[in-house]
Amino acid sequence: MLQAINCLRQAERESREQALESKEKQLQRDSEDYQNDSQSESQEVFRSVAAKVYAFLHDYAQQHGYTFVERGSKDNPIIWYAANSVDTTTAIVQAYNAKSGIAAPAKPTAPALKN
Repeated sequence: MLQAINCLRQAERESREQALESKEKQLQRDSEDYQNDSQSESQEVFRSVAAKVYAFLHDYAQQHGYTFVERGSKDNPIIWYAANSVDTTTAIVQAYNAKSGIAAPAKPTAPALKN
């Protein structure tokens, strides 16, 4: 009889351990879901606010003749707005490619249509 009680206790202990492990896994999944959801929500709110701020800065800069609006420090400058006329990205990339001696990758061509 004592052996039967010990077996029952062991079975109950194992059952409770499995239930606890299952609950821990579910809590972990719920926590990860919450983090992902809140991160996505935060990014969406940021994008919404950033779009409004950029639209305002664009209009404000044009009205006042600004070519760019910058904020930050020497170590962490942030450009909030730059007029299209001051976008030097293409010129810088071309100059870098010329100096590096490595040709820029060819633009992919559209595949020919087969009849």
